[in-house]
Amino acid sequence: MDILLTLTQSLHLVALGPCILIILHLLIFYPHKPIVLLPIGYFLVMVVSLSENLMPVLVHNYQETLLPLGFLWGENFLPALSFLLIVQFLFGEVPPKLYWLILGIPMIEVPPFIYALWVSDQVCLQAICVPSQDIYILNSIISTAVIFMLLTALLSRTALSLKHNDMVSQNRYWIIIALIITHLLFLGLDLLLIQDYVIYKSYEFAKLLIKITFIYLMLSSILRVFMEYKAKNTYHTAPLTVHEQHLAKAIIDQYEKECVYRDLRFNRTKLAELLNISEHRLSRIINQFFDKSFSELTTEYRLNEAIKRLDHSKESITEISFDTGFNSITSFNRVFKLRMGISPSEYRNRKNHDG
Repeated sequence: MDILLTLTQSLHLVALGPCILIILHLLIFYPHKPIVLLPIGYFLVMVVSLSENLMPVLVHNYQETLLPLGFLWGENFLPALSFLLIVQFLFGEVPPKLYWLILGIPMIEVPPFIYALWVSDQVCLQAICVPSQDIYILNSIISTAVIFMLLTALLSRTALSLKHNDMVSQNRYWIIIALIITHLLFLGLDLLLIQDYVIYKSYEFAKLLIKITFIYLMLSSILRVFMEYKAKNTYHTAPLTVHEQHLAKAIIDQYEKECVYRDLRFNRTKLAELLNISEHRLSRIINQFFDKSFSELTTEYRLNEAIKRLDHSKESITEISFDTGFNSITSFNRVFKLRMGISPSEYRNRKNHDG
């Protein structure tokens, strides 16, 4: 049987290629890596969305089956998955469990979705009837708007540091921007359609062009992001060079001889400047040599000195906390109790009693 494709169907087929390529690349080169599961899921849903227009050619009596309902509902997950992708690229790790509740929004849409697109061609309330297609579009607008409000709340707390976060490379930054712009354009098209400013065929074609542009922009960026991820993990686990081992000893000198941790403004940037190396390299050396993070190493030195001074001096606890680099008595008490199981005052009282 000869299969003839329309221009729109041919464009859907063109868009499918990069999606499948991204999925295969992630599956082959990053097996058993949880961080790739979300991008794979996103592009699988994109494949489902793009395949819908090709189904009438492949499936006999396609419109009489439940498949159109499944394809359209599957596409409704794209805004929620985009939210999760943005969280992952923003923080450089799989989103915490709480963020996955966003997937409940498309799930809530099921009852009105089924009624509007399967049970009836129109939804009537007394004398007012609304086309089912409009109910579906309105439902999509509301859910997307809710997701964008949640995203705005998230970005309002993190956007200022987005470009400076060492977990977010330039490629990740532009992927986040592309995801936001793409779904804002989809939302704009939905609003134009429901207001009858565009006909449905023009709406579908414009949406397809946006998807194609987005997919081809994502193709190179997302592959580079995961290449960076792989290179970074390989770099962090590689054995230290002789020069890096000398730098590790220099770090020990800075902590034990210079007592740099006592400075309230001491941070990773300052230590990297003292050693004349990048922060990235400093983190690698500390992680490999000390099997700790910069924060853990610094806190350990501060606590060790604080304990010695509690044992052998009459200084007040507040004075000791600030002199050893803690920026507040509250943080000192919290960290001390976490390690010793009791507060600094209880520790000193017990020592005095034992003495």
